[in-house]
Amino acid sequence: MGAALRRSRSLRVAAVAWLLLLALVVANDPGAAGVPGWFAWGFATLLLPALVLALLVGLPLLPFARTRRAGIVLGASLATGVALVWALVVGLGVWWFGGPYGLIPWLGPGSVADFARRHPALSVSTLPVDTMVRDAAGRAVQMDPRDLAHAEFAFEPCERPPPADRLGGLPPPPLPCRFRYRIAREGRAVNVYVYEEEFRRRDDRTPLAYDDWARARGAEVGARSGGLRGTELELRGADQTWFVRVVHARYRQRLMIAEGGGPLRLPEPGP
Repeated sequence: MGAALRRSRSLRVAAVAWLLLLALVVANDPGAAGVPGWFAWGFATLLLPALVLALLVGLPLLPFARTRRAGIVLGASLATGVALVWALVVGLGVWWFGGPYGLIPWLGPGSVADFARRHPALSVSTLPVDTMVRDAAGRAVQMDPRDLAHAEFAFEPCERPPPADRLGGLPPPPLPCRFRYRIAREGRAVNVYVYEEEFRRRDDRTPLAYDDWARARGAEVGARSGGLRGTELELRGADQTWFVRVVHARYRQRLMIAEGGGPLRLPEPGP
């Protein structure tokens, strides 16, 4: 690669263009150093179209000596053009939105990458269905990416298990309260208690009789799959509806209840 750069002026121009773009993005992204993994992923998504175009043009011509140089020049020119287009997008984002990602949906405000930049103390990894949010103490929870849009998030200790009145009347589950997390957006906040136990055999799993509890009070029980986030129970009474999320792993059981027993999700951000 170094020899190719020395021999080809077009490749040198492309390399300089991308280095300048990198410097432009870093200079306007104060969170780049705080979350280097997410920044590297974000910049790689900008570089990918340039690499694809260069390879599509250059690779078919490399075996032929007469056209090899033309393929390298054309591929490098396309890569330079992509860098210039992204520089324009980044510049407009800084001008209109005050940040380099304002016009890039998967990196801009409301994206998981934006959430990670605003929470450098947290480890944020995207899964096929949900996003895992983890802290240095090992506390972790799977979230719907839409829940993280424009939101503030914090893990908090569960110093003492909340009584039933703090859970909207729901009986506290027979599991240890490990931690709680707080998610807030647009002046609204939800505190979610996370109960969890580990067991050696599946038969040791503690039964959770929320269905029986609801039916004894004349409430209807609805359940739906929440992907990797488990099963969502909706207990619909005459005057109140309660929500419980249950996650079963092979040797672990987790239950989540929001303070007040209400929805675990915040309303989606307004337009």
